[in-house]
Amino acid sequence: MIAKLAFGSTGHLSTRAIFGAAGLGYPNTTRADADAALALVQQYGINHIDVAHSYGDAELRLAPWLAGSSRDRFFLATKTGRRDRAGAREEIHRSLERMGVELRMHAMVTGVDVGGVTYTGADHVTETIEAGTVIWAAGVQASPIASQLAEQSGAELDRAGRVAVLPNLTLPGHPEVFAVGDMATINQLPGVCEVAMQGGLHAASTIRRRLDGDDRDVAFRYRDLGSAAAIGRFRAIVEFHGIRLSGFAGWVVWLFVHIAFLTGFGNRTVTMLRWCRSMIGRARPERVFSFGHTGGDLSLPASVRDRVGVRFPEQGDTHWAAHGPVGS
Repeated sequence: MIAKLAFGSTGHLSTRAIFGAAGLGYPNTTRADADAALALVQQYGINHIDVAHSYGDAELRLAPWLAGSSRDRFFLATKTGRRDRAGAREEIHRSLERMGVELRMHAMVTGVDVGGVTYTGADHVTETIEAGTVIWAAGVQASPIASQLAEQSGAELDRAGRVAVLPNLTLPGHPEVFAVGDMATINQLPGVCEVAMQGGLHAASTIRRRLDGDDRDVAFRYRDLGSAAAIGRFRAIVEFHGIRLSGFAGWVVWLFVHIAFLTGFGNRTVTMLRWCRSMIGRARPERVFSFGHTGGDLSLPASVRDRVGVRFPEQGDTHWAAHGPVGS
């Protein structure tokens, strides 16, 4: 069995031996040759395939094989030799298309339901992609109150709907109003928990100084304490001033960091118990089917309910489960 190592900061455990697909791009390489080589890759358990647009037709040889195999078993890494943003983006897009990925760029999603995704493209034409699984990787929008604050104070909004605040986290012309966390934007800081926590502490300190008669205008200064993110069971990624940890070691650091920032012994104990249940017992509560998950949300349009066979409970139905009637 080939040993595995964490691949950079991705958190993926790649086999120490990876398959370089450059040979698949040679002009005299046939589809049969490519399939035979890739069958050996699968046989020996290699889970990391390296490919690039510059490898000739390698991507075209890979695409049909991946479509017919277990795609989730492989980490597919592509790259570009371009050093300008527009050129790199164009080359990466071309690589994805050659490997069978359909891209919908400059489109706005207008609806997601049990049947798929509805979107409006740059040509203002609305289309629906039927899908049983939808992965939503978009950002979040700030609370609507942020736009109200911006309108009243004359402050600007960024594309996420966050209101631009002054260096001391107050609104322009309104030193008595503070905006922090996901509602505010300052110095292009990310909308993460640590920025919100430090912003809240700064606002509280400013209010306390004012109550004590100190009207100094102190600018908010963010202290980067690093970042940590859990990516799976006993696996996390941690980065702190150039130091990177991943896998189990990263998960241990992530665990203690999050526990340390909780307030109160009770909260820490309950959180530890819940995490033990999730990690050790493999509990996955987010996979529990609910009435809405199965398309049974009665607020859905009748056309959607009809597609998934959902009906309103009839009079006399004495038992109604999360996914429909179970008896009467």
